[in-house]
Amino acid sequence: MCYGLIMAFWDELNGWYVEEARKFQEIPFVRRAFAGGLTRPEYVHFLKDYYHFVRSAGPVYSACAAKIDYRFARVRDWFAKCAFKEIDHDRFVVSDLKALGIPEAETRQSRPGTAMDALCCYNFGFIEQHHPVGLLGTPFLMGKLSAVYSLHASQKIKEALNLKEGGASFFEAHGHLDREQPEDVGLVIQSIAETDMQAEIFLNAKTLFALYVGFLRSLSD
Repeated sequence: MCYGLIMAFWDELNGWYVEEARKFQEIPFVRRAFAGGLTRPEYVHFLKDYYHFVRSAGPVYSACAAKIDYRFARVRDWFAKCAFKEIDHDRFVVSDLKALGIPEAETRQSRPGTAMDALCCYNFGFIEQHHPVGLLGTPFLMGKLSAVYSLHASQKIKEALNLKEGGASFFEAHGHLDREQPEDVGLVIQSIAETDMQAEIFLNAKTLFALYVGFLRSLSD
């Protein structure tokens, strides 16, 4: 019965993602990116803001692992490994912006826009106000989006902006690096039988997605 409840939750979570992914593709910024219609200033704006989200991933995963007790040792260890893997991933964004003419110091000294600031701050607040196991909703969501869309986005952006050397390394790298993440995080999520923890995972995924959509829509304002 426990296994059946776990799989019912897993099916519900994936069903939610499939429905939201359809809406994701209709966001104006996303639609233009996939159609090869982004301008260089639009892409630079996106990367300068997204740099802050990438930079926050390792610290938030590390903080999350530190708050998870022995009852969820598998989840704790998984987040600790993810935190280590995320080290220096922001260099991809810095490199892409340098290829687009933005000095490294300008990127690293920049401040996120309002929508991105809310997105970056959300997960730090989540692990303080909710059970940290719920943060599994974030790698579930972002891993799926990256595995499905990153390589396609990088190709379209390179074509649209005539990028011969550099400029799309973040999407290219993560299109390959994240191929196994959905299955990896899926196995961890399927080890969670407690319905209250499942509810936290769902809440985290839904809220993060709403904030991410808000950020992407802000790029068209």
